[in-house]
Amino acid sequence: MLGVVVALGLIAAVLYALSDFLEQREAQRVRRDTSHDAGSGEGLPRRLAEGAGRLLRDRRWFAGWALGTLAYLVQAAALHLGTVSVVQSLQVTTLVFSLPLSTVGRRERPSRRDLLAASAVCLGLAMFLVARGAGSSTQGDAHRPLLLLVLAVVGAGVAALCLASLRFNGPLRAVLLGVAAGATYGTSATMVKLTAQDLTTNGVAATAVDWPGYALAVLAIGSVVLQQLAFASGRLPTATTAIVVTNPVVGSLASIVGFHERIPTDGLRLSVMAAAAVPLVAGLIVLPRSPLLRTEEPQLPDA
Repeated sequence: MLGVVVALGLIAAVLYALSDFLEQREAQRVRRDTSHDAGSGEGLPRRLAEGAGRLLRDRRWFAGWALGTLAYLVQAAALHLGTVSVVQSLQVTTLVFSLPLSTVGRRERPSRRDLLAASAVCLGLAMFLVARGAGSSTQGDAHRPLLLLVLAVVGAGVAALCLASLRFNGPLRAVLLGVAAGATYGTSATMVKLTAQDLTTNGVAATAVDWPGYALAVLAIGSVVLQQLAFASGRLPTATTAIVVTNPVVGSLASIVGFHERIPTDGLRLSVMAAAAVPLVAGLIVLPRSPLLRTEEPQLPDA
């Protein structure tokens, strides 16, 4: 079962990388277009509404959105079969898959350092999954009051990050909004699992009048909006790194609290999981520094 969960999680990560690539390119283009109106007396809400309207009419952005929706469904299937911590940890590979995508429209290719960093991420993730194992990844029944508390805490944190982002521009704003988006995505993963449990246990009618499905809808919309704002505030790796790092951390913590997800307790497994953090973190630090991911994105032909 763990192999199926890992396969579905990796497929979702590939689809997310493609979706991020298309959506971020178009969000950046719209930001450049609407920035010309910054000194014309128009307010921020009007410029944001104009930019959102342009994105919704853009075929390439819509294709990215469609891929993201498909990735969400694949990820939901993985969450139904596996645990939040395993499925969400696989999403760090989104940044690895973003590396070859960054070569589109360029002559450059990934350097040896880029490949080593990507390999380090994969090695650390493999160590984590092997140490965690299928037998130690069981979850208990959902504790709904605790999940409501998680929603309240995450909501307050996301609001604080959004307010703080208004004081900055460029990469720092992209990081703050990316962390907010990642926290929202991580929390929505627990709602996906809870909603799936409701559907399989209580049926569609009972699920339709229960709160988890509506909380999931709010989180899904909020995560997409925050992701687009993060993409429009900085380059792809800056926003994506913040999202893919925050996502599994928040998702795992929420799952441990709300689903009583059990983690390994023996010393060997814990030691391997701790050791896995070394190549994983090192790769996530080095990979975004790739010239392919840090230089200005080449513009694609108009859609």
